[in-house]
Amino acid sequence: MRTKLIFTLIILALSFGSCQKQLVAPTPQLREESGPQLRAEPSYINVPVSIPYKGIEDALEKSQGKNLYTDDSYDNNNKDGIKIKVTKKGAFDFRGYKEYIRITLPLSIWFSGRWEACDFCPAVESSTDFDANITFTSRLALNMDWKLATQTDATSFEVTRDPYIKVGPLNINARKVVEYALRENLKDLARTIDTELQNGFDLKKHAEDTWKQLQKPMLADSAYNAWIRFAPEEFILAPIQCGKEDVTISGALLTGIHTSLGAMPNVPQKPLPGITFKEKNDNAFRVELAIEIPFTEATAIARRELKDTVFPITKKKQIKIDDIDIFGKAGEVFIKVKTSGSLRSIIFLKGTPAYDDATRELYLNNFDYELQSKQALVKAASWLLKSTVRNRMAKAFRYPMDEDYAAAKAAMDSYLSDYTYKDLFNVKGKVNSLKIKGVSSDDEKIYAIFYTDGNARVKMLNLSW
Repeated sequence: MRTKLIFTLIILALSFGSCQKQLVAPTPQLREESGPQLRAEPSYINVPVSIPYKGIEDALEKSQGKNLYTDDSYDNNNKDGIKIKVTKKGAFDFRGYKEYIRITLPLSIWFSGRWEACDFCPAVESSTDFDANITFTSRLALNMDWKLATQTDATSFEVTRDPYIKVGPLNINARKVVEYALRENLKDLARTIDTELQNGFDLKKHAEDTWKQLQKPMLADSAYNAWIRFAPEEFILAPIQCGKEDVTISGALLTGIHTSLGAMPNVPQKPLPGITFKEKNDNAFRVELAIEIPFTEATAIARRELKDTVFPITKKKQIKIDDIDIFGKAGEVFIKVKTSGSLRSIIFLKGTPAYDDATRELYLNNFDYELQSKQALVKAASWLLKSTVRNRMAKAFRYPMDEDYAAAKAAMDSYLSDYTYKDLFNVKGKVNSLKIKGVSSDDEKIYAIFYTDGNARVKMLNLSW
């Protein structure tokens, strides 16, 4: 994670100040206000999720046997003299339009009729086979409480021809008889479809799990104790769209994204809110990422890197870094440096984190000895002020970002190009731009805000229906 090294270099560069003899500079006078602070705006991650009909079809196949209806007695139903057997001839076929799904099921039907002229007369039987298609229409909608609302109705019963059979003097239209006999079964099947859609497509459970997981800090880099965490604010969903092969939920997450160094952040969990509805979402995402380094962690890094390091100033003069403490106030960064060697001192340097758009470099603007430290050095160690140490430090902490931009964009493009996770989902997309919005500091940390935008689409491959 090279971008995190940026701030390490700043810390290292700021820690090179020194002097001669013995000098204890006064503690800097800290400003109380710095004006408007740089802040990361909530990120807008808009990712359409596609759910293939195959999952719903498989669930219906499991819940619904091959036989849909069987009447195997001439003597039931007030001795109607009819037998019927209806079986599935093929799989459910789903086709969507807007918020509707048209579900067609091919049927194979056997129909038999019996007629007896009298109680003692021989019975006359006749039967036929024919195929039919039964069609249901389901309307899908999401409620604010994350529950899927469905309304499924049987809308048509189609045959290529009306199958008539002649039984004695009777000429029976088998289609009409079968359709009438199936009327209650079709209502039951419509309710089964609703149940499978509502119970299997448990969007609230997935949303709650995602919402909780997002808020858990994740260790991104163990070497630097770098943590990333989300601060989600709301889910934004457009109306469900049913296509030819899948259901699309165009969803967006409005969230803060924070990266910090040091101990794992301890942030209380926020409960899942209701859905915020928007008429239309695209597949774009816009992300602002705040990378944070607490001053306590910056101090620890600087001490590991520089404590006990000796820096030559002239042929006869050198200083040793005994200790470093980094702190900030009102947008300024201060470095307290304790030295020994040619100069035993406690001095302060300061600067303001900044970014040069022209050169694409990070640097510390107005970097210099703090005013009271400079006044003390004029009296006790002017040789340090006359040296090129400050300029060398200023040059050292200018950090070019070109390679970091290229590496970060390549990594994101690689993830978005065609990434499949454990046969559960597939991600395709592209990063359009990656840039730095700015760098700043407050009373607790140094931070940079990165901005990226692009588009992505997620396709669910294996749902637990």
